Amino acid sequence: MRRFWRLWLVFIAITYGGALVSADAPPAPIQDSPYQQGCGVVDSPDDFDYPIDTTQFQLINPFMRPNARFEGQFHAGDDWVRREESSLGLPVRAFAPGRVTYSNPEGWGRDRGVVIVQHSFPTGTVYSVYGHMEESGGYLFPAEGTCVNKGDIVGVISDPRPAPHLHFEIRIIWPNYPGPGYWAVDPRLRGWLNPRQFIENWRGWLNPAHRWHTTLIDESGPRFDPIFREDGMVLFVDDNQYRAYNNEGGRLWEYRLADSIEVVGFAGLTDGDAQVALIGAADGRVQIWNQYGGFWEEWSTGLEGIAQGPFVLGQSILLIDTDSTLHVYDAQRQFLAEYAEISRITAQAATPQLHAILTSGNELLVFSPDGRLLERANALPNSDLAPASDGSIYLRNQGTLEIITSDGIHTPVLENLDINRTDSTMLVTDSGLLVLWGVNGKDTLSAVSPNGEVAWTTEVGVENLSHARLLQADACTLVLADQTGHILAFDSQTGNLLGQVSVWGDYRNEVWIGSYPNENLLRVMLSNQLLGFDIHVLSGRACGS
Repeated sequence: MRRFWRLWLVFIAITYGGALVSADAPPAPIQDSPYQQGCGVVDSPDDFDYPIDTTQFQLINPFMRPNARFEGQFHAGDDWVRREESSLGLPVRAFAPGRVTYSNPEGWGRDRGVVIVQHSFPTGTVYSVYGHMEESGGYLFPAEGTCVNKGDIVGVISDPRPAPHLHFEIRIIWPNYPGPGYWAVDPRLRGWLNPRQFIENWRGWLNPAHRWHTTLIDESGPRFDPIFREDGMVLFVDDNQYRAYNNEGGRLWEYRLADSIEVVGFAGLTDGDAQVALIGAADGRVQIWNQYGGFWEEWSTGLEGIAQGPFVLGQSILLIDTDSTLHVYDAQRQFLAEYAEISRITAQAATPQLHAILTSGNELLVFSPDGRLLERANALPNSDLAPASDGSIYLRNQGTLEIITSDGIHTPVLENLDINRTDSTMLVTDSGLLVLWGVNGKDTLSAVSPNGEVAWTTEVGVENLSHARLLQADACTLVLADQTGHILAFDSQTGNLLGQVSVWGDYRNEVWIGSYPNENLLRVMLSNQLLGFDIHVLSGRACGS
């Protein structure tokens, strides 16, 4: 029998690229004793953290990265090392309270010891795995069957191949067996989870402001602005599916688009009494769906191809073809105008009196509602637009702030603004304040009046925010959310930070936010999830209280 297990372990090592973890059979499962059954319950975002100090350690080999050493197999965990000095001998801590189900200083043989801890999260049991460790410096591995608290030392970093580092996993199988460090297939298909994604998401899901969340298909998230409806519905294209969810995160419907459709744009339009969704295809078609899931018709635009669009500005539909020509149509798809040599649209704004776009070719185009071109001028890189309720549009032309009035006249507001980032953004509040992020300070949120007076300035207090979006969530609350998962609520009149929450995100994703004030609901789309948060709980107050 012992020979059988040794042959089986050799097969695992060859097939999955993992270390030869033991010469013996996997140990029998540990049974709960009555006094241990409540061990490891996690029900608060304060109950867990990373097993190392992320301000002192850096990630060198993330989950799912292929490794040439193991013939391109996928990494089943995260590898962490100390930034400045050797990691050898540094303590590793339990990421959450739990019960030790495996503890073996020789668990991975030459690649050192392994500890496995069982945890009870609201959705079920998970196991955290701490690999490439040893017992030294007075630190011993915890005994199997014992309970550990968050932060308890479970071992120290040893000297595996190729250098000292911690291998950290979270998975839903194998409580008593180290397993391979690499898989020939996607580890998530075998019960492994992305450790950082798990930790960051549960921090948000256990926040009191969290109401619900649902998982989407495409991990990079929607590529086009979703339609956030006033009745709480949200509509979007996810992995070539047209989908809709209600204000409780329930899926209403989904329709698979034809494989021949390469989606290049998505937008909502009010067509008479009907609200429709426009889905642009690279081959020149635009599909028209109603916003309750029914297919209406296919619009044959006559274009050989669509590079970008549709965009909807007021009642105008904009398409950019593959020859860089901008085509403008009315809500009934009647042709209005076309303009040549237009680069990709990078910003847009619309009021009932005025439409404007900025392009990657550093141009500003201003239109009347009937598609007439009022202005085409050069714009500086890193500029932005924001519509105002009085019919005007704010233009930040790099460091110069102007108002384009409803009759197309440019009125200066501020000059010599210090633009500290390439992804700054701005928003006009219902009270008429222009709120800017990343201007006059990399992590600064500031508000100015139409005459250029600074109403307030706030340091956001979160480093490395990226490609954030601003939203007026209700009459007195602003929300700033970024692609790395930070969601912050501010008082729109004072700029004071009211509350914050974070979930998983990374620099490959866009973030989309919309509010449903009737239900105090903030909706966030980021990475592969749609989330709902209670605005009043997040901000710690209701407007007027």
